[in-house]
Amino acid sequence: RRIENEPISKIFNLKSFWKYEFYVNSDVLDPRPETELILEKILEYFPLKEKKLKILDMCTGSGCIAITLAKELNNANISAIDISKKALNIAMINAKNHNVDINFEQIDILSQPYKNKMDMVVCNPPYIPINEMGAIMDDVRLYEPKIALTDGSDGLSFYKRISELAPSIVVPGGYVLLEVGINQHPRLVKNIFDIQSFSKIEMISDLNGDPRILKVLVN
Repeated sequence: RRIENEPISKIFNLKSFWKYEFYVNSDVLDPRPETELILEKILEYFPLKEKKLKILDMCTGSGCIAITLAKELNNANISAIDISKKALNIAMINAKNHNVDINFEQIDILSQPYKNKMDMVVCNPPYIPINEMGAIMDDVRLYEPKIALTDGSDGLSFYKRISELAPSIVVPGGYVLLEVGINQHPRLVKNIFDIQSFSKIEMISDLNGDPRILKVLVN
């Protein structure tokens, strides 16, 4: 299986993220080290672990972000959504394995509404443009779920949708934190939120100096 470029994580159904281990299979995207930057920033902005935050993890996949937040923020109310029922099943297995309570819901956020008010929305969306899918490595293209890699369009659909939803589902003073693809021009993503006139928009770089996280303060 490894000779056929199948990732070790898929063979052993296990992937490390933050300081935890997560069950993974072909139904979910493997957690990536770069996504840990979202966790670092959330814990930096909200150091009081006892605060009763309401956090929504969109496109939750394996549940790694939501579950890690539930482990690190003791009193947070964590919700997680995904279009894929198969992915949610994996996320629920991981939540049970880590003994955390997450509110899971199957929602196609591109076409369905979300009405609950949150202090924070986080998301690692499918951001690879469809015309670039053929160029990605075989271990990703052949063994990761396509729905978790691309929006089937220009890779910007989820950023546009979240920018539209944020004013109605994030409380004033709350945050949106989104992972951005390393090959995406960060200005394209930032401009989507600039159009909505949010009060503060910041692009955060990773250790290599590449823009990776968009942080938006909601008015």
